[in-house]
Amino acid sequence: MAKNKNISAYSIIDFSQCKYKSWLDFVDKPKNYPQNIDPWLEIIRKIGNEHENSYLEDLKKSENVFEINPKLDFIQKEKETDEAIKRGEKYIYQPFLKYSNFTGSPDFLIKNKNLYEPVDIKSAFKMKPENIIQICHYSFILEKKYNLLPKFGKIILRDRSEEKIEIDKFYDYFKNINSRIKSFILDSNEQPKAEKCGLCSVCEYKVYCENNWKNTDNLNQVANISKKQINILEKNNVSTMKKLSELDDETKIKGINKDSLGILIDQSKLQKDYLDKNELSYKIIFDIKKKMNDPSKTIGFELLPKPDNADLFFDIEGYPMYYDSSEKSSGLEYLFGVFYRSFDKYFFKKFLATNYVEEKKAFEDLIDFFYSHLKVNKNAHIYHYNSYEETALKKLSQKYETKIFEVDFILRENKLVDLYKVVKDSVILSSENYRLKTIEKFYKLDREEDIASGQDSLVAFEKYLDSGHKEILDEIIKYNEQDCKSLIYLQEWLISIKPDEIDIPEKIEEENISENSLERIKEELEIKDYIKNINNETEDVIKILEELNFYNKKEQRSDWWSHFSNLQKDTEDLIEDTNCLGGLRKISEVESGQYKIINCNYPDQITKMRDGEYVLDQTGSNRVLITQISYSKNEVTLRIRKDKPVPFSLTPQTPLNTRAIDSAVADFIKGYDFTNSYPAIKQFLRREKTKLKNDIKIDERSSKELIEIIKSMNNSYLVLQGPPGTGKTYTSSRIIVDLLRNNFKVAIVCHSIKQ
Repeated sequence: MAKNKNISAYSIIDFSQCKYKSWLDFVDKPKNYPQNIDPWLEIIRKIGNEHENSYLEDLKKSENVFEINPKLDFIQKEKETDEAIKRGEKYIYQPFLKYSNFTGSPDFLIKNKNLYEPVDIKSAFKMKPENIIQICHYSFILEKKYNLLPKFGKIILRDRSEEKIEIDKFYDYFKNINSRIKSFILDSNEQPKAEKCGLCSVCEYKVYCENNWKNTDNLNQVANISKKQINILEKNNVSTMKKLSELDDETKIKGINKDSLGILIDQSKLQKDYLDKNELSYKIIFDIKKKMNDPSKTIGFELLPKPDNADLFFDIEGYPMYYDSSEKSSGLEYLFGVFYRSFDKYFFKKFLATNYVEEKKAFEDLIDFFYSHLKVNKNAHIYHYNSYEETALKKLSQKYETKIFEVDFILRENKLVDLYKVVKDSVILSSENYRLKTIEKFYKLDREEDIASGQDSLVAFEKYLDSGHKEILDEIIKYNEQDCKSLIYLQEWLISIKPDEIDIPEKIEEENISENSLERIKEELEIKDYIKNINNETEDVIKILEELNFYNKKEQRSDWWSHFSNLQKDTEDLIEDTNCLGGLRKISEVESGQYKIINCNYPDQITKMRDGEYVLDQTGSNRVLITQISYSKNEVTLRIRKDKPVPFSLTPQTPLNTRAIDSAVADFIKGYDFTNSYPAIKQFLRREKTKLKNDIKIDERSSKELIEIIKSMNNSYLVLQGPPGTGKTYTSSRIIVDLLRNNFKVAIVCHSIKQ
């Protein structure tokens, strides 16, 4: 028993995700358990260390950094940290903080006025919820030991961008978890369940738990079963896969849809039979799934087009840890593979990239190949497995602002066919999961390559980047080719098992949406031509105009993709997304006029949602007002129209309609070359001096004098700037009031209306 073990930031993060890991850490540590040896995790650690050291060395070029000696023991490190804080060192690297049995070691403590702000350096490109918990943990120790609760902390990401964390917004939530982990450690009498969670892949007990789950026939061995379903089944004394498989088809269990339960029973039967007899089997569930969904929605076998000899089979290999500091960009899609037939022969076409210049070229060549092929072969489709390929095409077209028209054509004409969606709503298999490599045994694809999984390919590509050995890249290409080839076999197998009575529906196009989308793309390309033909302008201004062209539409693409992605996520995925709030459970409900007020609680999670914020429910169609949210109690109060269902998850609103703004910018660009058009904006873009009717010198002045300067401006502009607290807002407000009194029109533009 290790109840006196120190509680680190990672202890609290682990507890918030997996109480069973905390049990093993603090209460019942197993002996001689198998280690989770993962080469990819080692690569991530190596990249993280290199990133941290690089940041430290660059900081030392301009600042005095006090470094805690890494060779010291914890007691000596704590003493050195205490002394450095007392001396008021501005930068303290690798401090060791301790209060009671709480310990923490942020990468930096940085002094800001009288407070020390904790800073962590991460190899990731986006901040994660657990990063906020870490910063709050360090802040907690600073408050308790030094009476120095910081207002802010920071996460420095791989591209050196900084995410500022406002401690006060998350501190109640942190303290709630903090108090619960203390109680758990001291009073833990009942062992928590070991559940699959987001921590599993990086957990030291991964193999230990997996062995236990297999030995105990745990329900989480059933493919596609959810945590919620497991909890309900266990409450009804169905605690193993065997017990689930023995349930009668007519069994009813409150809390699980009858059809969903039937699918789980059949899934467990298939898996048990395979374990007992080693015989592959499957069952068609299309009719059941169709009944469970909106009848008008196209699912499963209906998504499978009639095969065409010109069909393409597509797979991407990406490397998420790639970073080019000169481009300020992350991730690299380094291999696009396409398998296809021509004159009754199969061919494999590859598009390779080892940097961003090559990535753009490979992407453009790929899309040109797709577009020309699909234009000639009008009944052909592009097959892939799961959402990665579609997401990557969207991302790259936005990243490089290229091939937008062609990508839109591919998406609008439904040329991409996700075979995973076909599988999951058509058939259940006697396999433990539905990964492509796992289900290949149903159509007997023989693999010969050394690389066995997507994670293996990541490790191999990192080795290739380090060594440059061509044979490593050749092995990855061979692996990608087999993935593409596998899609052909999968397509043929699905067609062979599809019942004849299931018709593929005629293509239904959303004419208005497609036409509007196409019109906007044509208009965007037209504006690009206007910009190219602008005369007598600097390169800097031309570049700004190019970036302004449909700026909002381009910026909102990722928001729209996130919105539609949220609609497809299950509750567990929404819980992991800090922009959402997942797993709501109703406590009470009262009617108030045309609305109903609903009190809910929710599972542990960090959310950016706030009081007074309008959000959407999980369907994306119903607007919900958050009237109050308590992060310490995990409770939220909602207002929704009384004819709408109670939400079980919340997602952000869709982006604002910026059509009017984009059209105004387009009109500005079209009229840019007209004589005397937009003089003030042009002066601003060219960074020219303010033009006045009177000869007045512009320097630091009072609001009264600035008002006179503004009144004397000759179709020009004026910038008020300065650090926080210098009176910009106050001065601007006085100027606005005076101008209104003098019958001027005043337009106000702001980045955000949030407080």
